[in-house]
Amino acid sequence: MDSIQSSAVEQLPSSLTKKPMEKLSLRGMLIEGMLAVLSLVAVASMVNEEFINILTTKGPVPAFSLGVARFISTIPFFNFSIESAQTFTALAVSAFALTSLDTATRLARFMFQEYFEDKQKDKKPLLITNRYVSTAITVAFGAALTFSGQTMSIWPVFGSANQLLAALLYSL
Repeated sequence: MDSIQSSAVEQLPSSLTKKPMEKLSLRGMLIEGMLAVLSLVAVASMVNEEFINILTTKGPVPAFSLGVARFISTIPFFNFSIESAQTFTALAVSAFALTSLDTATRLARFMFQEYFEDKQKDKKPLLITNRYVSTAITVAFGAALTFSGQTMSIWPVFGSANQLLAALLYSL
């Protein structure tokens, strides 16, 4: 555990100490908790049949967007229609998903490069550590997973890893 912590701390700017990192991880945890509560309330605002119908015909993003849009449309000073709020919420969810995908791809590339990196500086770097080659390999693995139809089978692993990383960050 100490080697993981020291490795993570070495990658942070020296201006960040343990105290600001605790605040950052606590804020991230609180925001993620608020998102979870918002998701539950958005889904609970619908009748069961309506939710099942939207979920099976359109998917989870429209179901979440409609639930949040109903809340946004009731805020007096915003004056949003349900359709406008639903579009805005769907856009926010899409932007979140795309930035998460971008971050995941970058992190996977960094790990891929570091794994194959030669610690001896006098040797010529391997082709596989080139950022374009390693990105292409990372994207190819992601595409293979997507087209295999097994994407949802790793979703629980992603959720577990997300919570473990949050706990690790909080322990720093």
